Amino acid sequence: MSQIEVSKNIVLSAGKKLSDYFEEQNKVILSQIGRDIKALADSEIEKFIRAELASKFPNEKILGEELGTANFDDLSGFVIDPIDGTMNFAKGNPIFCISLAYLDRGEPVWGILYNPVLKEMIVGFESQVYLNDEKVSVKAPTSSDQAVLATGIPTKLNIDDTESFVNYLSVIKKFKKVRMIGSAAQSVGWIGLGRIDAYKEDSTMLWDVAAGLAIVKAAGGVYSMQRVDEKSWKYNIRAALSSNLLAALD
Repeated sequence: MSQIEVSKNIVLSAGKKLSDYFEEQNKVILSQIGRDIKALADSEIEKFIRAELASKFPNEKILGEELGTANFDDLSGFVIDPIDGTMNFAKGNPIFCISLAYLDRGEPVWGILYNPVLKEMIVGFESQVYLNDEKVSVKAPTSSDQAVLATGIPTKLNIDDTESFVNYLSVIKKFKKVRMIGSAAQSVGWIGLGRIDAYKEDSTMLWDVAAGLAIVKAAGGVYSMQRVDEKSWKYNIRAALSSNLLAALD
């Protein structure tokens, strides 16, 4: 069984556990610092995925949102976000997902996103995108004024920087519609399904977007990743279904 197939099964099993957490009336929240939020399910799901990956692929490195890593400097290995969209999860909003990607020297090779409430698994690799094992193909709008842009305000962005917001608004007004759904992973992954045409976010974390970027690439789209800080996993991200839409993001 291939690395991707094994990983899909691990993510499906993790999704069943996450679905149980979602059904709980009183979800356990471990911390709420600033605009960030951590649920018990975040750490438990990551522990489960890590253990499964380590047992199947003992020589691979793993980077995760909750538990980090000590040796991911070459940016090669698995990247996990156990719940992208934790605030949605905590509020009973079904737009969140498990994100798992594999990187080779910083480049996303394949990505898996699974929303256990919608029961949607998106997989992207080698110029192929699948939604629940059905192959998907998409076509980009001809211009940004006909396109849907997804974006967000990441928890680690300095929202007091007026110039940044002026620049931000100058970009989003180029697009026909703008969406903020509360999950970077889901937003970027939906580009591969044609539900979203482009994505822009600054100072977002690698685990938020790694799988989605692999899906964008597999769908024939393009992206850019600019590392903000060599000591962290923070990036400025642009992704789109075509190069002209990507150019409109700057």
